[in-house]
Amino acid sequence: MVEKDKRLKNVYKVRRIDGLFQTELNERQRRNGELNAKEMREGKTILKSYPRRIVLELTNRCDLRCIMCGRNFPKFTPTSMRLSILDKIDDFLRHAEEVTLFGWGEPTVNPNFTKFVEKLSEYPNLRKYVLTNGTCLEIIKDIIIEYGLDILAVSLDGATAKTNDSIRRGSSFEYIVRNLSEIIKLQDNGIKVPYMNFVFVAMTRNVEELPEMIKLAYDIGIPEVKCVYLTAFSKGLEKQTMWYNREICRKYFEMTKKIAKELNINSKLPHYIGEDPADDLPHKPCYDPWRDLFIGSDEGVRPCQSSSLILANINDYDNIFELWNSENFKEMRATVNDETKMPDSCKLCYQSSYANWNKKYAHIQTGYKYSPE
Repeated sequence: MVEKDKRLKNVYKVRRIDGLFQTELNERQRRNGELNAKEMREGKTILKSYPRRIVLELTNRCDLRCIMCGRNFPKFTPTSMRLSILDKIDDFLRHAEEVTLFGWGEPTVNPNFTKFVEKLSEYPNLRKYVLTNGTCLEIIKDIIIEYGLDILAVSLDGATAKTNDSIRRGSSFEYIVRNLSEIIKLQDNGIKVPYMNFVFVAMTRNVEELPEMIKLAYDIGIPEVKCVYLTAFSKGLEKQTMWYNREICRKYFEMTKKIAKELNINSKLPHYIGEDPADDLPHKPCYDPWRDLFIGSDEGVRPCQSSSLILANINDYDNIFELWNSENFKEMRATVNDETKMPDSCKLCYQSSYANWNKKYAHIQTGYKYSPE
């Protein structure tokens, strides 16, 4: 037990403040972040600051067929981001605090994934955050050794192979656990490993294993387990949502919090249904239009991963700062938190950071126009 506690303490430390992980920043990043936060608080629609986080959806392709994934339902046109996009947003990357490789697809499927990480590693103090399904952890392990990552989130929807592999079809629980253990052990050779967490989608068929996920994280040496609610995009999954299973949810969330406290694991759980501080608002206050620049794999710019609204195409602008203060972005900042004026997709928000879990549509999206379409 002492060895496991030591391993957890040695994991690369980061903190969360204002929705972003915090690590060492240079003066340019610090000044930009302060100005950006000030402009956000003041509700500015025209910004002098740069985005603090760049989100790159490297591809909408994926090598898994998870039962709950929204990719199963619309007709996707497979696309992959070109490496040259990084040159186009060079100035933004020099001011940003974090770049997140995340979206509707698995980022490692992009054929230039390693080249993206290599090039991003050239920007001083820029945090590199990857969310992965874990199928290519051997590649990621090599990247950690060569170029470093700051944050690594791995999707795992069960504390056993039987549960996880039946939900995340094509995934291998054993492969993921083995490779994450090997990544943690890189510390023994003086290699800085990323801050890591599991991302767990809670549904009726797996929520009872959430407390065991805490134990699994502890055994491996991973400091955090993040749980998000299932959002159903098909009628066959509606009854799997916590919307219809609130008492079961509360039972296992409480068990999870107790075990996490005992083992000193950070458990990030969503608000209970009916207890979300958003009360009756369409969503929690959203700051993405000020803080984030989300570029899709088709190189279209959207407010966030969960929105269908296309604000611009990155290739239509020679000066990206003009895109950042375009009419569409100004309109988004002016309306996103106004419940009478916000875009339709925001009125039905299911984005895990901002969704109001008191609302049925945050859990069940059937009957609505699905955003990836």
